[in-house]
Amino acid sequence: MAVFLCVASAAVLAAPTLFFPADSPTEPKLGLLAIGTVLFALGTIRIRTEHATSPIDGDVTGD
Repeated sequence: MAVFLCVASAAVLAAPTLFFPADSPTEPKLGLLAIGTVLFALGTIRIRTEHATSPIDGDVTGD
């Protein structure tokens, strides 16, 4: 799930460069930038929490 969010954010962030001419208004570009940033943040948070496991007493090894 998290990988798909990150891929979607990359697609959204690349869209202004791929589909809009260089002299187009900046408002749509900023909107897509905001959406892509939120998707990337959600994907990153999801990746960080997917594999997080809480240590069980007795399994922790340390110096």
